Amino acid sequence: MTAQGILGEVLPQGRRLCTASTDVWLNGDSVDAGTAMILDSNLSQQARESMHHLGDALGPGDVYANVGSYANLLDRYAQVNAPSPLLEVSWAQRTSMCFGPFDLTGDLRTTDGNVLRKIRVSIDCNKGASNSLTCYVAATQGPGIPLPDTQIGSTSAVLAGTGRVQTQLTMAINPIRPSTRRCSQGPVEFGPYADLFVWVAWRSTDVSDAIYSVSVWEVR
Repeated sequence: MTAQGILGEVLPQGRRLCTASTDVWLNGDSVDAGTAMILDSNLSQQARESMHHLGDALGPGDVYANVGSYANLLDRYAQVNAPSPLLEVSWAQRTSMCFGPFDLTGDLRTTDGNVLRKIRVSIDCNKGASNSLTCYVAATQGPGIPLPDTQIGSTSAVLAGTGRVQTQLTMAINPIRPSTRRCSQGPVEFGPYADLFVWVAWRSTDVSDAIYSVSVWEVR
């Protein structure tokens, strides 16, 4: 019986591989080329399914000059003492990125059944001073900007320390009801879709703060 993954067939592996302590494979024995290729294929497939790449974007570089003021931006709250982290940034084009729409994979197992996978965002950035750069990640169903009453997942982090770093933020997606859309030429054939957008934003207080690149993944 051939196992089936999201990306297709998992190659069959007839020999059971064990550690040397089980005496099935003695120390110094080699894996034959055919088995090695099968293992490489299956491990690559499992890694691909467990961490699905959604998108990349180059950052704007230096970001302090872009977010030093809210002048000419119609925001409900100022950057300081906002009632929600989502309201600390404007989510305008000069202070954020948007990826999507996506139909995320609903195979993350929980005690209440399967839910949508988490979103992991990797940000290559530079911190001019400790706590000077804050990064935000949010998800929406539809293209509207993230707000406390429209987001279906959000997280943020104030980055401590200084210098260049690769930081990661992981966000869970709240349960949602999928929409439906026509999926063929037939007049009554419709399929579900999530229509999810992933947003990444930043707020800077140091002239040396920079965002170099952003990568977005869905993970189990």
